[in-house]
Amino acid sequence: MTTLVTGGAGFIGGHVVRLLLEETDETVVVLDKLGYASTRTVIDAYADHPRFVFRQADLADMSATADVVDAHAPHT
Repeated sequence: MTTLVTGGAGFIGGHVVRLLLEETDETVVVLDKLGYASTRTVIDAYADHPRFVFRQADLADMSATADVVDAHAPHT
């Protein structure tokens, strides 16, 4: 299954991503615009992980968000 984490490059989202990848079999799709509160630490740490996908987009951009949801069909 696939989980979508919005803001996954932020402080809380980054911890959620780490937990999901280390403790579950979920594919984790991160949607983050990489704004002022984001960091590339999580993205760089898991860039080569087979169950990690990063998409840079603003959640407020309905078209970009819909594209990510359509492409990855997350269940949560």
